[in-house]
Amino acid sequence: ALRGEEQRLEGVAATLPSLASESLELMLEAQGEVTLDFADTLRLEWTRDGLRLARRSLACGEWMHRYWQGDARRLHILCDRSSVEIFINDGEGVMSSRYFPAADATLGFEGDAQLRLRYWSLRACMVE
Repeated sequence: ALRGEEQRLEGVAATLPSLASESLELMLEAQGEVTLDFADTLRLEWTRDGLRLARRSLACGEWMHRYWQGDARRLHILCDRSSVEIFINDGEGVMSSRYFPAADATLGFEGDAQLRLRYWSLRACMVE
């Protein structure tokens, strides 16, 4: 119910435009290796061996890493103003992280992977 209009992109990762990532839902398939850069605050490296999620420490600014090993075929990613949730292969694995991007946060793509993605901007949710 919070989704805006569905958008689609396809092509080589490094040639795709950046997406506004303050509040976003993304379904992604890749052939090859790709890095997703969430506003230089969070990086997701997707290789044939698995995933490496890197986040800058809030205390010291150094990069901290988490790993998921295995054949990742599809990712379903939800971003909001304070977290990123990554569902791997329709829920076979899950990674999550706190996420505090600056204003006008963007998601950029790096690498030579062929990507196919569907994405939606998400509307704000009012809790009463």
